[in-house]
Amino acid sequence: MVYKVSIIVPVYNVEKYLEESLDSLVNQTLKEIEIICINDASPDNSLDILHRYKKKYINLIKIIDLKKNVGSGYARNHGLDVAQGEYIVFVDPDDYVDITMCEKLYNMAKKKSADIIQFDYIEFWENNNKNDVYHNTKQKYFHESQLCASKEKFISKAGVMPWLRFYHRFIWEEIRFPELFPGEDVAVYIFPLIKAKKIMKFEGILYFYRRRAGSLMSSYGGGNIKNELKMLEFIMIESLRLNLIPQHEKVIFLHMSKTLCKELFKYRDGLYKNAPKSIYDQDFLLENHFKKVHKVYPAYLEKIIKYSKLRERIKLKMFVWKPVWLKNILSFSFACRGVKDKVFK
Repeated sequence: MVYKVSIIVPVYNVEKYLEESLDSLVNQTLKEIEIICINDASPDNSLDILHRYKKKYINLIKIIDLKKNVGSGYARNHGLDVAQGEYIVFVDPDDYVDITMCEKLYNMAKKKSADIIQFDYIEFWENNNKNDVYHNTKQKYFHESQLCASKEKFISKAGVMPWLRFYHRFIWEEIRFPELFPGEDVAVYIFPLIKAKKIMKFEGILYFYRRRAGSLMSSYGGGNIKNELKMLEFIMIESLRLNLIPQHEKVIFLHMSKTLCKELFKYRDGLYKNAPKSIYDQDFLLENHFKKVHKVYPAYLEKIIKYSKLRERIKLKMFVWKPVWLKNILSFSFACRGVKDKVFK
């Protein structure tokens, strides 16, 4: 069969929700689809549920059974490696979708020659004790006419979740998710948006996103500064590998400066559970990050500061200034001086 759409589903420890998700996929009104389910060594009965659906929908469902838990980034990459559809969409296994999703998005993509289509979703919280569901319509994104705005503005507001968009297959030919840390959505989401020439918006709710305790998104929300720095290192290395900086420097470094400043200030304010307690340990971790990226791209810190907002730029300079004990007593003028030589000495 020539597949029009490949649906990629990373599966881990979701037996309670998996059937609802699969039901919404196997009943899609577009029939030329493949549903690629990657079992990430799930310890519950998720694999048994997948095999049961595979037996019933033999021409729809494909199962990749990983013997070791390696994370959703690695699992999604496996799905991308085998996907044969003209278009690709991601679905998390504790969510579900409108049964017309693939048909509506495929028809729009073909008619409009769109590389990426973004759509709206409903977010709902589920109380595990009372099993109550709360719906909240997400309509804060863009109307079709607004997608002509600058790409950096769009990227800053487009949302990081990979399941939020419908992609032409060529978008993912060279792009892959990082496999070594959680939060891979944030690390990779800008690359498809940069690569796409035409991004459009479908006006309608097609995805139902379940917020729950114990999910990857919930656990990731606690924060880990080491993961955040690894994420930025990944973005830098991938930008170089894909040769995106000459044409898209502003977009990339606006995103990186915003992310770095936001996370560093949360980190310094003690909002990360796993942050080193000592300010000296904190600065040692940060300095190692700057030095590591400096080896592959010497202008990293310079570009980060250049594309930061004024307030963040001043804070960032104070943050990286040495010696440590001066950080809390530096004057405004002193903080605004160059810091590159102080960091890389």
